Amino acid sequence: MKAPVRSTRFCLTAIVALGVMCAIAPPVSAQVLSIFTTLDENCNSSVNGTPGADPCSLTTDPGPGGLSNVVTYNFGTPPSTFVTGDVVLNEATGGSSDLLRFWASATSGNVGVYFYSDTDGGVDALADIGLPTLENTNVVTLNEVSLPLGGFGAVYKPHSSQPGFAAGFDITYTFISDAPEPGSLALVGAGAAALLLLRRRRMAG
Repeated sequence: MKAPVRSTRFCLTAIVALGVMCAIAPPVSAQVLSIFTTLDENCNSSVNGTPGADPCSLTTDPGPGGLSNVVTYNFGTPPSTFVTGDVVLNEATGGSSDLLRFWASATSGNVGVYFYSDTDGGVDALADIGLPTLENTNVVTLNEVSLPLGGFGAVYKPHSSQPGFAAGFDITYTFISDAPEPGSLALVGAGAAALLLLRRRRMAG
């Protein structure tokens, strides 16, 4: 059963932003681009501290067991291979609560994520339409966790062959099981910008 919505879950985004931003701004000679992105159930996203960087809409998922009116994030066209597949989130009490389906369009060349959430706790977000009836063959399962400052969700850093991996990128995804409170993504941007500035100063010194 889906856990009740917790008002503290918005903290997850800020926590991850503060931790991951330390990896941003690598030396000029680096060949790998570090990116972190946060995604929630209501079409709210943040990329490297910038809210709304990933366009989102409701579309039909043509994948196995796919549904219509699915929260769909569009990452655009990547310059290298993007691995498709499903990431399933399990709750501590058991059972799957969310499924993140990484997709790639053969026609547009764009890639992104379909965000599904179950309806066990009621329907209070755009992604609450239930889970696909089938899964992809490439599946990663994660446990939802509680973070130090409050909030629940999952942080995912794919390796080669895992869904969401793209050669030439060091990507960290944050999946938020419930929509953040108003202003939380702005908080992510502010915290991320502050840490980025601090890292640059340290590198310059």
